[in-house]
Amino acid sequence: GTAAIIEKALLRCGKKIEGTAKDLLDEKIYHTPESPYYVRTGLLRRQTVADPMVTRTAEGMVEAIRSKTNYAIYVEMGTSKMDARAYLFPAAQMNQEWVNNEIAGALAEYLKSIFGNF
Repeated sequence: GTAAIIEKALLRCGKKIEGTAKDLLDEKIYHTPESPYYVRTGLLRRQTVADPMVTRTAEGMVEAIRSKTNYAIYVEMGTSKMDARAYLFPAAQMNQEWVNNEIAGALAEYLKSIFGNF
């Protein structure tokens, strides 16, 4: 249906932000000197995903970009012993204009599908 136009745009936005988050992980973690405090396995990068399904909420539709690891929050926010190495929120911020344009285009397409050319 026509709502699929919006869902597809949200999925594209999620994939774009996911890619940026993984690039930031490469820069902030994987391309830095080794640390005696943790072992780099690549799990955080592999488990950072845009959920393949758009969630419908009372407020509308939402695309989630998240990490499936239980320690991602500590990397993102830091701890009392480790500085934050945020990658999810900055990825969303870096793509804000692109996401706004993608959603605006999808909304225009959606309205056109309902009302025709206006």
